[in-house]
Amino acid sequence: FKEKEKPVLSINRDFSALVDIEIDYTPEERLHLMRFDSDLFNRYEVGHKYAIKSFVKMIEGEKETPDKELLETMAVYLNQNLNPMFLSHALTLPTNEEIMNELKEVDPEKIQSVRFLMRRSFAEKYREKIYSLYKEMASDKSSGLSDEQMGKRALKNTLLSYLALTPYSGEARQQYRKANNFTERLGALSVM
Repeated sequence: FKEKEKPVLSINRDFSALVDIEIDYTPEERLHLMRFDSDLFNRYEVGHKYAIKSFVKMIEGEKETPDKELLETMAVYLNQNLNPMFLSHALTLPTNEEIMNELKEVDPEKIQSVRFLMRRSFAEKYREKIYSLYKEMASDKSSGLSDEQMGKRALKNTLLSYLALTPYSGEARQQYRKANNFTERLGALSVM
């Protein structure tokens, strides 16, 4: 092949079975795939692994502030017309357990404080876009059982979890009162 630049490989495209391959992407390659890979599962997987590594660096003291590139990439997701369920998962930070699995020494308080710092940093920096997308999801009739409607409910709850860390925190109470389905009511209750 004659390329003008080195390609970034998207491995296991359209794969339907669980496969865990450790690929040593550079940070730039990871960010590129997170932003542009057309295979949504690969896009999610690369982003999720990148987020876990970013958390580990902060917890182990290699970094003191949230990963700017990770936050900016999450913000890119907000501006792209993507599948709502994918977007909900892509904006959800790794769980405590996922982070613990990568640590040499586990400090639950440190994990919680770093997760909170990352969530709050994203919420504060991009709160207007988060709020706008939340309102867009709220304006749609999302009480049906189609994949799209379920995705919109999931995304709405994910966005609400970030809004709870901003001056828009009152949206949780509003969503709870107005909810016409269990998912939105439980999402609001969890946030409150």
